[in-house]
Amino acid sequence: MRINSHLQKSAVNAEARDSLLSSTPTSPRSDRMHILSLAWPVIINNILLTFVWMVDMIMVGRLGPTAVAAVGVSGQMFNMVMAITLAVTTGTIALVARFTGAREKEKANTVLGQSLLMGAVFSVVLMLPGLAGSEHFFRLFGAEASVAEIGVPYLRIVLAGTIFLVIALVSSSALRGAGDTKTPLIISVAANLIHVVLNYALIFGKFGMPRLEVTGCGIATATTFVLEALAFLVLLRRGNLALSLPKRMFAVEKDIAKKTLRIGTPSAIEQGIMQLGYLWYLAIITRYGTEPLAAYTIGVNIMSLSFMPGFGFSVAASALVGQHLGAKEGGLAASKGRECVRIALWAMSAIGVVLFLAARPIALVYVTDARVVELTALFVRILAVCQPAMALHMTLAGALVGAADTRWPLYASFIGMYFIRIPLALFAAYGLGLSITWIWLIILADHYGKSAVLIFRFLSGKWRQIAI
Repeated sequence: MRINSHLQKSAVNAEARDSLLSSTPTSPRSDRMHILSLAWPVIINNILLTFVWMVDMIMVGRLGPTAVAAVGVSGQMFNMVMAITLAVTTGTIALVARFTGAREKEKANTVLGQSLLMGAVFSVVLMLPGLAGSEHFFRLFGAEASVAEIGVPYLRIVLAGTIFLVIALVSSSALRGAGDTKTPLIISVAANLIHVVLNYALIFGKFGMPRLEVTGCGIATATTFVLEALAFLVLLRRGNLALSLPKRMFAVEKDIAKKTLRIGTPSAIEQGIMQLGYLWYLAIITRYGTEPLAAYTIGVNIMSLSFMPGFGFSVAASALVGQHLGAKEGGLAASKGRECVRIALWAMSAIGVVLFLAARPIALVYVTDARVVELTALFVRILAVCQPAMALHMTLAGALVGAADTRWPLYASFIGMYFIRIPLALFAAYGLGLSITWIWLIILADHYGKSAVLIFRFLSGKWRQIAI
């Protein structure tokens, strides 16, 4: 019923898009309300996804630190595979936003179709070597045999669902670029409610299901990917949303495909090198033992909740900047981008303060091991101090993506990871033999360095002249 009700509002959504693209000056309050209307479904959706991931980790945490470490290492490999798909999803949101702003819906639909086709092909190509190399991946990181034993089956199951996840991600990105952030939220809520129930049943052997522990968590995750993909395809096929599947779904449109990849490839490279950097950083942490590794995994899981406003305002900035540039309104694109940054900065700073103060009680929700609890609380407090910088670089990167200026987020990430985080972490760990606390503190320099690069680029205004 909720989905049908939402679909009936498509005419209202069209009016909202027309209002967005109007050149009539708007008040700061109306700007903020419009930004929030785009951002809040993304924020809620990402909070939901984080909550589901937190539930996963809480359930897995009941199986012990080895299980937590297995899921954490597997997640790094999965993220590396998924990073490549950003060549499609990033180009999709930028092009759809630009064509929506120019009121060229058929071209926006064509972008959707081409992106789904490319995403499906990419996911299969990436999935196969991932499946074959799972065991080698765990050995590469020097994970203990007990961690690899339960982590490899989990990773293979999740990787098998990659194609369905990519279909869902591409569909979601396209709709958000068109200004529809609510449909992805509705689909995600439905799929992840099912995921939580399946997780509980398959991990602990409830409701007549076998007790599969970490493997059961993988099965529940892959099932969620399938359900989300099917929901998006059915709704897009009906044609009642801001976008619809093109009639010539499997026809190759070389011009659109090239533009999508040209815009999106820097983002894929960015995430690829970032994931490599994270893996390198994780390898440094792994040498400190299973307890710091488990604390790192749990800490990132907890703190990802505070990242959610950044994701939401990043998507809002991408859509607004792209649509206004498509409508030839560069001044409005810049002002909407700045407003997105301001709101994100306040929101993420406030959440960071709360999590800083409540770090230890939250850590106790996950684990009872005293050493892991103390390490987790320490790591959460360090990441909490990063929140203003994260608000800046996430939202500014979103604005630049909407302008198809995807190279500068790549430059910023490369500088932060390979000129700051990795060199300092290697020197601290191997050169000076410092404790894990110093390894984690280096994250602060990484994030604030990235923010400085993106502030410089946004203030230059050169992104307003980029053509697609």
